[in-house]
Amino acid sequence: MACLAPSTRNTKPWQFHQKEEKITLHPDFSRWLPFDDPQQKQLYLSLGCALENLLIALKYQGWKVETDCDLEGKEPSIHVHLKSKGAPTPSPLFEAIEKRHTYMSLFASQKISGMDRLAEIGGGQLLLSEDNSLKRAINELCVQTDIDLFLNPKFCSQVRQLDQPPGSYSEFFILKLQMMAARLKGISTPSIMESAPTLGLFLVEKAAPLNWVRCGQMFERLFLEVTHLGLKLKPYSICLREKAGQEQVANLFNVKADIPALLFCVGYPISTRGPHRGEQIFPIGGSYTIYRK
Repeated sequence: MACLAPSTRNTKPWQFHQKEEKITLHPDFSRWLPFDDPQQKQLYLSLGCALENLLIALKYQGWKVETDCDLEGKEPSIHVHLKSKGAPTPSPLFEAIEKRHTYMSLFASQKISGMDRLAEIGGGQLLLSEDNSLKRAINELCVQTDIDLFLNPKFCSQVRQLDQPPGSYSEFFILKLQMMAARLKGISTPSIMESAPTLGLFLVEKAAPLNWVRCGQMFERLFLEVTHLGLKLKPYSICLREKAGQEQVANLFNVKADIPALLFCVGYPISTRGPHRGEQIFPIGGSYTIYRK
């Protein structure tokens, strides 16, 4: 279940090891995309998502656990200690793990009910907005960053090497060409972000692996709650990959001190289709992983 967590470009940058009553979660740096994720922020956010799935699954099975992290040493790791096992605990979040997927279509205009619950999950580290002008500005920033990256040979080389599932790079390439052609012709195309009733931004106090892991945990819990409520979610990370983009987003959200870590939009689906890409198994770097968007 932990491996069904979302990850940056579906790289699944983690490894699990179990010895007796301890499960250790390591970042897998062989799956890190340096050009796409220069700060390793997305890698550690992904790690946090996997950790949260693991903890939810263990709680569902009745385990009481303790967790400790050592992310600053030569071998960063998170240890989950299995303390005692009781009766299984039903959990709607556990049931949502297999149903969760990234939404890739336009949203319905209906406003979200249950916003208080989403805000509660994020605590003071989550900002939610229904401001249409803010959504337009953030979307423009994301699109422009996306195009700039697409025109960079190093970035395209990384995406081509992933190519999971096979042929997805061609799909990516065609999509970006269509986007660029539309902009050159001045054609206005529907925006997923602008169609969503709500835009969300997770913040961290400091750019550090532990903060990103904790943020990833909160994001995955929110993603599962969204799935349980019948809502859909699409994350955006492209414009937050570097400090300049983070500062632009912070200014747009009027954030003074904290650092933007993860953007997303959420709402009710206008489409009932399933995941953008199916769940399959593909080789990456000599090993195999479950691919799920």
